Amino acid sequence: MKVPFVKYSGAGNDFVLIDICYLSLSYDLGALARSLCDRRGGIGADGLLLLLESKTADFQMRIFNADGSEPAMCGNGIRCLVDYVQREKNAADEITIETMHRILRCRKLGDQIAVDLGAPSVLHWPSGSVYVVDTGVPHAVLFVEDLENVDVAVEGKKVRFDPTFGPSGVNVNFAAIDADGRICVRTYERGVESETLACGTGAAAVAYVAATLHNLPSPIPIATRSSFSEGRPEFNATISFSIERSIEMLGHAEKVFEGSIDLEEFEKSP
Repeated sequence: MKVPFVKYSGAGNDFVLIDICYLSLSYDLGALARSLCDRRGGIGADGLLLLLESKTADFQMRIFNADGSEPAMCGNGIRCLVDYVQREKNAADEITIETMHRILRCRKLGDQIAVDLGAPSVLHWPSGSVYVVDTGVPHAVLFVEDLENVDVAVEGKKVRFDPTFGPSGVNVNFAAIDADGRICVRTYERGVESETLACGTGAAAVAYVAATLHNLPSPIPIATRSSFSEGRPEFNATISFSIERSIEMLGHAEKVFEGSIDLEEFEKSP
């Protein structure tokens, strides 16, 4: 059985996207994600995006991380899904997407896509240095002086598995604020268990914490790892806040290539 897919990138965060109408849900989707996201034996990606029909929104999104786990949301992933349905299914410029726990409003703004993430939940607000907020999934935020030389793989893993944050752990974001209030971010993502080139919900978490601690005005330009170049990053995401502290994330989604896969290679779940 040949199943079409599209490879997408959202600010460097990359995904394999499959329309569920081509795929039976009897497949072990976690195992499928692990196989397709493998960068040596598969297509290679940070996650697998699935497009489904929804009874409560225009469309539904499910996402599986590269390790097969299923998070509640993905900021860069939802922008990619919105770009896909607007291009391939003639979706309107403003649509709603059902995620695991919420329905999110998304809109096209020029060549970018905005996603209303709502107001974040504060999970851990210490007198120390690690702030944790939920912007769809939980994110720890740490501000550092020398972002370029942070060992994200080592330091991120320590925080990600710290028992303080429960058995599921957290994503971990290291951030630096420049004199103009712009922020550079590097992210260790759970489920990928490595540094990724971008994380949309992570950028939103960093912007929220920075705005709260330092009274930064909206909108806040964000540079993710994919935009760093010889110490002069390009700011490839924008986070805005409403009066109620609701967050809107704005950024690009890019179709990289498309193809098909033979699902006879994958075993069906019992």
